Amino acid sequence: MPGYDAVRSSQIRAVGTAFLRARPWVVAPGAALNVACMLTAGAPPAQVRATGLGIAALLVFFIHEAVRFRRVPVREDQLRRSLVITAAALLLACAATGGLRSPLVVLLLAPVGVAFAAFGRGRTNAALLAGVLGGLAVLSFLSEGTPWPAIPGPQAAVMTLGSVAVTLVLLWLGVTGLTAAYARSGEELGRARDAMLDAMTDRMRGAESLGARVAHEIRNPLTAIKGLVQLLARGEPSERDRKRLDVVLAEVDRVEDTLNAYLAFARPLDELRPAPIALAALLHDLAALLEARAAATGVRLRVEADDAAIVGDPRRLQEALLNLASNALEAMPDGGALTLVAARLADGARLEVRDEGRGMTPEQLARLGTPFVTTRPGGTGLGVALARAVVAQHGGRMLHRSAPGRGTQVTLLMPAQPGGAAPDAEDPDRR
Repeated sequence: MPGYDAVRSSQIRAVGTAFLRARPWVVAPGAALNVACMLTAGAPPAQVRATGLGIAALLVFFIHEAVRFRRVPVREDQLRRSLVITAAALLLACAATGGLRSPLVVLLLAPVGVAFAAFGRGRTNAALLAGVLGGLAVLSFLSEGTPWPAIPGPQAAVMTLGSVAVTLVLLWLGVTGLTAAYARSGEELGRARDAMLDAMTDRMRGAESLGARVAHEIRNPLTAIKGLVQLLARGEPSERDRKRLDVVLAEVDRVEDTLNAYLAFARPLDELRPAPIALAALLHDLAALLEARAAATGVRLRVEADDAAIVGDPRRLQEALLNLASNALEAMPDGGALTLVAARLADGARLEVRDEGRGMTPEQLARLGTPFVTTRPGGTGLGVALARAVVAQHGGRMLHRSAPGRGTQVTLLMPAQPGGAAPDAEDPDRR
């Protein structure tokens, strides 16, 4: 994907090249008009010669650039230098035709305006602005008639009108061209971004599909290995061999847990199958599933639920809560209390999973839900990611509050129906 600076630079070069190629055709009629007006106004011959030669030299410079940049596009530094030279030459022309009263003063807007549009608030443009303002200040201190008098009224009006016309055409070519170029830059970057996102999405889907296939292929021989080890363990191995087999079985179980967690996370979320859910019954069923594991580690299970009810997918919601509750049990190896809460809200319900475990630091909370980043030895970190995805699929929000030594509270704010707005509630300390 091209960077913004590269796209912007290419657009400025294209517009700048077109501007420099067209500039002599715009300036030449105005130059001829100015010289003719000075001749008919009876200006001093020295003034006419000096101004005419200066205008002719500037026009030759413009023609040289137009020819030069027909073969190659102008670089940004070349365009910037050309505009600075033009502004300096116009200041000298103003000095020769009446100072601030010169009908050529308005022409300064063309190079300055195009430079501002092309290069923004850079140091070069700041220097250009300071230089032009300084030049105008110098012109204001010139005494009347120095070095030559101002052009008389009727001819000065015609010259001013011609200068305004030339300025407007040059600004139209430069500024509107740059405006359109920036719009094209945005469109080009947008297309590049969309293409990159599409490619990343395809790559992610391919990686997920490949990972799922690999996980399935690993799980099949792993199941066979586990079965053989279990058969050997049923025999009469020595105490030493039995310990070794127990280690093998524990490691196989750990690999199986990791594969199952990965498959649950990697598979696309199924379409929801909405149904009315009595959250109290859902939590009591969940407590029954966890009862044996909780008793083994001395964890007390509590359910605090009112008559809260929502419409959602009971299977997916129970799967999310089971992952969160399993994490809570793992955080309390020495016992404690696991509390499951369901409370009715005006526009949905609040579910909570509270534990009295070891808790988490702010740094750990910041990485919570990142796959394979976990505080539990042998964990995968996929359970929280899966739960968050299920809650988001319902249109809800999942919030965490935790502190080391003070346990963890996970709050699920669920809308009344899938796709509805998540209910408002006071956020925990960590959002």
